[in-house]
Amino acid sequence: MIIWRGWGILVVLITLAIYMAVILLGDSLFHSGFAAYSHYYSAVAVILSAIAVWFVGRKLNGGQGRELLDEKTGQRVILRNSHSLFFIKFEFWAVPLAIIGVLFLII
Repeated sequence: MIIWRGWGILVVLITLAIYMAVILLGDSLFHSGFAAYSHYYSAVAVILSAIAVWFVGRKLNGGQGRELLDEKTGQRVILRNSHSLFFIKFEFWAVPLAIIGVLFLII
């Protein structure tokens, strides 16, 4: 079961879209040598996904938020949007994606 808040599901969708685009582009450009270097294509795809997830996550979770004032207590409360996947903030998914991309290069 996938658990997400806000636009957190976009982590999966961005990763899949970039992965498919890189694999299809690599296959169309290099027909015969694709299988031998498929781990490099996977590494490039996942690292590009990490970069995209970082910037999209910073954009979605950034911002000032709304400041509200509780009339009874006089306390200020700041409301912000939160976008996460499996309780991890959107932009922090870039770290495991980058690690996976580096592992594809090593293997």
